[in-house]
Amino acid sequence: MKPGAILALLAGTLLIVLLVSRLPADVWRATQAILLVAASLALLLVAAAFVLRPARALLKAIFGSPIRVEGPLFGFPREEDAPHVARPLVVALVCFVVALAPTLLR
Repeated sequence: MKPGAILALLAGTLLIVLLVSRLPADVWRATQAILLVAASLALLLVAAAFVLRPARALLKAIFGSPIRVEGPLFGFPREEDAPHVARPLVVALVCFVVALAPTLLR
């Protein structure tokens, strides 16, 4: 990632954390549960995409990754596709940070 993109990601994450920390407690609990489920699903998709071709196709459809979806049902992605398969880890990390940081700020 480019330094500008990293800075924008950090600034956006911080802004979201500050906004979410102002939510009422009951709304926050529901939001936190949804964020944790989303992060868990993103991690599960990345893990499956490293061994299953249909999971790589789903990853390509959801995130628009330039991954070649070819080959046998079970098999590792090509070496040059591996960074694109791992890109949703950033999404999962942001979801975890947004879900946990306001809890530490309260």
